[in-house]
Amino acid sequence: MKFSPVFWTLVILLSLSGTKVEGRKIKVKQEKESREVFAIEEFGLVKGGYIKVEVKSYDVIGKDEESKDEFIGFVIVRTETEGSALEVLRKERMHYGSEGEESVCPYQGEAEESQIRLEFKEGNTTSLVWEHELNGLDDEGLYSVIFVRCSNSGIVSFSLESTMYNAGPNYLSAGDAPLPKVYFLFTVAFSLAMFFWIKHLRKQPSALHNIHHMMSVLILLKTLSLFFRAIDLHYVKVTGYAFGWNLVYYFFVTLNGISFFTVLLMIGSGWTLLKPTLNEWEMKVLLFVLPLQLFANLALIVDDEITKGSQRWFRWRDLFLLVDILCVVAVVLPVFWQIKFLKQAASVDGKAHLNLQKLKQFQTFYVQLIAYMYFTRIIVFLMGTTLPFHMTYWQAVLKELATLAFFILTGYRFRPAADNAYLRVAGEDIDDPDGDIFFDEFDTDFGLDDSEFTEQELVPTNLAQSKVAKA
Repeated sequence: MKFSPVFWTLVILLSLSGTKVEGRKIKVKQEKESREVFAIEEFGLVKGGYIKVEVKSYDVIGKDEESKDEFIGFVIVRTETEGSALEVLRKERMHYGSEGEESVCPYQGEAEESQIRLEFKEGNTTSLVWEHELNGLDDEGLYSVIFVRCSNSGIVSFSLESTMYNAGPNYLSAGDAPLPKVYFLFTVAFSLAMFFWIKHLRKQPSALHNIHHMMSVLILLKTLSLFFRAIDLHYVKVTGYAFGWNLVYYFFVTLNGISFFTVLLMIGSGWTLLKPTLNEWEMKVLLFVLPLQLFANLALIVDDEITKGSQRWFRWRDLFLLVDILCVVAVVLPVFWQIKFLKQAASVDGKAHLNLQKLKQFQTFYVQLIAYMYFTRIIVFLMGTTLPFHMTYWQAVLKELATLAFFILTGYRFRPAADNAYLRVAGEDIDDPDGDIFFDEFDTDFGLDDSEFTEQELVPTNLAQSKVAKA
């Protein structure tokens, strides 16, 4: 019996649900760990918050005599921004290990005011426990639990349990606490956008194409993914557990991701707008992107489910970034191809006006697509590393605002309308009474044969059908 990719995705999601890190009630078990510095968890705490870190079942094997007394353990650091604590400790560790520097471990001796140290000591079989309740504003900050050691000899194994929450209790980090409301508001915003989009489609039944229906499905999936994300985070916030809502969210966000890149590919290739079918190369790109998006969403889910300190987390994060970049490049290529074709078609006598209008549309869409991808993939990420710990929710706000704006602009640009230059019938705008317009075969710079791009591919569907009728 053969099972579809969706079935296996659900199986993987269900298998991951048993290792879910809900809120900040986490359990970490590391075996045969050889890394020198790595972060386990970060959590923003404000007045009234509580943190407890318990380390037990730790063991160090193969540590040489020279490094016997050097520090191995955890440093709990309070900072204002994400990732800054780990970066400082890494620099200190590199500085200690560099040649010509004084061989003094930076974690020996008295700790700074913003640091708490839990050290593994030989012969100590009891657990290491540290807990703290924030009673004042001076204690507020982003608390990072980081494993460090001055010696690179030996292999470490340990089990760590931590509980972190703010007043309430609120099991979301201080910067994530507003996210349930944020996602609910964007659910309303996308619902309104979907309402006006469908209302417009019903007013233009004669100008509808299949791509317009696909765009309707996309905005529906986006709305549902935001709605279930809001429910998921709400339950995590008040109880520390998602009660299965995370699985529903992962299902819809996976469908949304696949639909999003599929629609972009279809628009970029001009499917049902400029031509009735995809050519061979466009089909290859589509078949390349779909499984990549499935893997990208799987990597995103695993990245969200497992703890930050595990080596698997880094592998899945890197896999997600790589696959996401490949998908972005694959989506941009068809748009670039169409721009290339329309530039050359604009020079053909009798068709310049029509092709220049379509060329302008594609060029604007190309810039819009690049700007959206750059902003949501790079700018938003960089902003997240500089925002104060209690304002990190602005990452989600900016990303969803950019997505909403992108959806609205794309829908407006390719809306079904008689006066839409992109969809306009050729015979209405140029001196061609028969409407028998065709595009010559173009020589491209992409290593493709001219035979791949036939006359029918760059002709609106209704024109192609009229040719058949005349014949």
